Amino acid sequence: MENQRKYLPILNLIKYILRVIVIMLLGFSYINESEIFSTIAILMMGLIILIGNNTDDFYLYIFLLPFSDFVAFGDRNILFVFHLISIFKIIYSNMHKRVSLIALFSFILLIGVITINDFPNISIGRYIYIVSIIAYYSIFIILSNFSKINRKYLAISIFTTISVVLFFIVLGSNGNIFEITGVDETNRLGEETRQLGGAMGVPIYIMIFITCTFVYLTSEKTNKLVRMMLILISLIFGYIGFLTLSRVYLLGLAVFLVMLILSQLKSLKRTNQKIKIILYLLVFALAIVISITNLEGLINMTINRGQEDISTGRFDIYSSIFDFLMNNPLNLLIGKGVIYYSIYGKENGYLFSMTAHNLYLDSIMSWGLLGTVAFLTITFYAYSRLSKDMKKKVSIISMTPMIVWLAMVLVGDAFYYFKTYIIILSLIMVSGLYGKVNNDVQEVSYNEKYTNSIV
Repeated sequence: MENQRKYLPILNLIKYILRVIVIMLLGFSYINESEIFSTIAILMMGLIILIGNNTDDFYLYIFLLPFSDFVAFGDRNILFVFHLISIFKIIYSNMHKRVSLIALFSFILLIGVITINDFPNISIGRYIYIVSIIAYYSIFIILSNFSKINRKYLAISIFTTISVVLFFIVLGSNGNIFEITGVDETNRLGEETRQLGGAMGVPIYIMIFITCTFVYLTSEKTNKLVRMMLILISLIFGYIGFLTLSRVYLLGLAVFLVMLILSQLKSLKRTNQKIKIILYLLVFALAIVISITNLEGLINMTINRGQEDISTGRFDIYSSIFDFLMNNPLNLLIGKGVIYYSIYGKENGYLFSMTAHNLYLDSIMSWGLLGTVAFLTITFYAYSRLSKDMKKKVSIISMTPMIVWLAMVLVGDAFYYFKTYIIILSLIMVSGLYGKVNNDVQEVSYNEKYTNSIV
């Protein structure tokens, strides 16, 4: 046993390197439009899934967060194959575990609603794809052993995948990132790499990185070099966020600054110096970026695009959704399908022919009020398990990434995307594992003691 513990850090480092190689190969397959890189990456993924445990699979899916579209042979995405293997592994290793009947019933209800709406109207491949994602999300929450998740590895996985995807987005901009400094909607960073997130996805990735860095630096003991490196990267990414000219980014940044202030007010008598340093640096970076990108132009662009949303943009889509739901009570109850509702919108002339451009409305359109309640039940069960099994309580600081993300998806994202579920899972674990420990219960420390971080 002691020998196994001795070699755990080395083994974990090897696994980490393999995951990095996988997403680098997938990124190059996209940039170079070559299936050779993606094929090698898929074979490596198969090896990692087969020899790894359930927690290793979870880390791998975090790494795949922006790269899931490229896990494909030709036009056939085969990510569902890995999901099904992971689901089997979770069930097999927890066969005798007692489960919450409410959470289990919610999962069955969710699959039932999807089957009623999507199965008759889409291909069997797309149906299996979406069911496999939701099944992995639900079964991971219901059965997985959360104590096996190392919070440092969790944070490092998030930092790594976002850093790599931003590298490829910048690479995909043909190296012109430093030329994109004016307020010009025709030259938004991310538009040339839409499959990696686009100008809407990049701000979300960046704010997840910045907010998770905030949580990490205020919760973990790190050396000065690591601290300064994470702050420097956050500032660089913060600047990149402005180059997307996205109002989603401005919204996320505003909510983050509010959360920073609230966390300060919560602990006035014992002010955390790290929080102050991060706050001042971000404000300083904000001032620099605004001066570079032209404050007046940025304000005018935001106002103009907001007016477009009110007259001919997102608000028209929202109005179309409300009209449809009010005229179709059954669909309000059970939705119109995670995948099928946008197809139905296109075929029948509705404005929600792509997505709802709002994750909350997307939820109602996907699986209705019944399915939404079922999904929320499963999601809150994860917090319940973290509280009871892991003896953790969320805090203002640990909830910051989740709250910022929940604000940003007011104007985007959809439950059709693999990344949506993995982001939710990741941020649940961040908010729980970096939360407060119940004072009357001693925390289980084996995971923290014997799986030393690579940072």
